[in-house]
Amino acid sequence: MQYNKLFVSDFSLLHTYSSGQTLNFAGALEQKKYFLHLSATTPYSAFDINYAASGSASGTLYWRYRGLLGEKEAEEELRQLLGVYTGVRSIYSKLEKDKLLKKAIDEFYGMRVVKADPWQTAVCFIVSQFNNIKRISKTIGLLINKFGKIENGAKLFPPPESIARASKASLLACGLGFRASYLKDFASGIVEGFDLSSLYKLSYEEAKKELMQFKGIGDKVADCILLFGYGKLEAFPIDTWIKRIVEREYLHRRSSLKQIHEFAAERFDGLAGYAQQYLFQYARKSGLYARR
Repeated sequence: MQYNKLFVSDFSLLHTYSSGQTLNFAGALEQKKYFLHLSATTPYSAFDINYAASGSASGTLYWRYRGLLGEKEAEEELRQLLGVYTGVRSIYSKLEKDKLLKKAIDEFYGMRVVKADPWQTAVCFIVSQFNNIKRISKTIGLLINKFGKIENGAKLFPPPESIARASKASLLACGLGFRASYLKDFASGIVEGFDLSSLYKLSYEEAKKELMQFKGIGDKVADCILLFGYGKLEAFPIDTWIKRIVEREYLHRRSSLKQIHEFAAERFDGLAGYAQQYLFQYARKSGLYARR
């Protein structure tokens, strides 16, 4: 099968993939000769991607796929999956006014905020709770192998119907643990009429409230779904790293989730999601925000 080509600029596949957000698609990144090789599975496509860098933050994606979409639609899905569906320089110009974010952007230049299918994003972040990346990846792989459908020669990410009718025992066998009931309840809610696409039309606050009706979707998971599944850049997922860096560098006190959300909304003016991703990566990688 022939590869398609897509030139990308202001982009780092390595920074994007290693930044914790790509839990929302099933994939693996590896070094392969002169390329970075990425495989990725969605409800619509199974991608095979090679990335050849031509500079510090530009290069060519050589990609092919199997699945349900035409080539034009598949390319658009790929652009969204890697966060290159929009430019980033105007975002940088606004965020770099913040000195700490300027440091983070300089260090992780080209890291994009990705946007994947909302259902798949929800599944992956429900699975992520009190979990580590290795186990999360294994669980998602088992869910695909056990419940995914084969379409045009590709095993795709399982639809809500497959999860909703699965037995609890079969879900537990995929390593879900206590998350099995959360995932089954969420899938059943969709099958019974909860319309994920309707959240696109709602405000960030309204959409978050709708998601948090489901058991197992709390503040952080809801924000991850809205940011990485819907592209709602007002979302500001708060984990341990974000709480530490915001409290130490900005608020200078212990703060509640509500106070941190209010700070982010005011400080980052509609780009909280991008700010969060760079602060998260900087906090993790700098070594300055380990527990003490």
